Amino acid sequence: MPQISVIVPVYKVELYLRRCIDSILSQTFTDFELILVDDGSPDNCPAICDEYALKDNRIHVIHQKNGGLSAARNAGIDYVLANSDSEWISFVDSDDWVHPNYLEYLFRAVLKTKTNISVCGVRRVEKEEKSSTVSFCVVTKPWDQLYLESWIHGVVAWNKLYNKELFIGLRYPIGKIHEDEYLTYKLLARAGIISFVNADLYFYFQNPGGIIKSGYSLAKLNIIPALKEQCKFAKKNGLTDLYLDKRQTLLVKILEQINLCKEAKNLSKNEQNQGMRYLRRELRKYLFFEREYIAQIDSKKWYYELAYPNIMWFYWTCVGITGKIKKAIRRNV
Repeated sequence: MPQISVIVPVYKVELYLRRCIDSILSQTFTDFELILVDDGSPDNCPAICDEYALKDNRIHVIHQKNGGLSAARNAGIDYVLANSDSEWISFVDSDDWVHPNYLEYLFRAVLKTKTNISVCGVRRVEKEEKSSTVSFCVVTKPWDQLYLESWIHGVVAWNKLYNKELFIGLRYPIGKIHEDEYLTYKLLARAGIISFVNADLYFYFQNPGGIIKSGYSLAKLNIIPALKEQCKFAKKNGLTDLYLDKRQTLLVKILEQINLCKEAKNLSKNEQNQGMRYLRRELRKYLFFEREYIAQIDSKKWYYELAYPNIMWFYWTCVGITGKIKKAIRRNV
């Protein structure tokens, strides 16, 4: 049985799917199985998956109704835990591709360091690139240090090799985007010490039709409760640096989402009002509860303008009226 199970969620990526699969089948490490999860893709992806499965007996295809990225990843995890003797799981998104040494170096890292997760470097690309020769270099880091250092290394599901037992009792949340933000930190915390391969072995394709670059929707507000959960987890476990970092990130995301929601042209007026009410409520909670942690709040009065627009309008109106009265008094003295 294979050492590693590679899970690829597949949905509306027929232009890129062959490139992804070919990069996995071209690995220098060959003791793996490839789980292609067709998440009800309406294009030619299901046929492409079946075509590859006929050519290579390491490939297993799961066809299911569309449930989203989390549902597809979960289906792959469930299949591996129920049907495979592999010890390790790795995710690759179907519009990305990997270096020929991707699995070899990640696997060598966990064996050398006796860790339960290994992570590699990532290269953001907008077009296909030839893979250059890279050397193997691995260091170990506490999980929270890795999480603090880089979003691309810490948060995302891909670019990692996981001991599959880490997923017992844990799954990606169904129906949410930013699903990585809800789960990856829990997996890293279970592992404790992480091995980091200092080489760009994962190619993250900037797909113009992907989730990240799609138009604004209220689903993007999922990032707010995900970050709140991370803050709660860090505080509960005494991880002060991580807590402060995620509190600051939460503030930035709230302010960012307020701007995006306010400027979104594709939202109905009702959707826009719903989003702004939620975001203003979250900003008010932040301003009330986080004063002791975020010193800059007092120097950023415009936060209050965003959180309490009606009250602040009344305040500034009163200030203006008061100013006019004072000027009139001075003129008459």
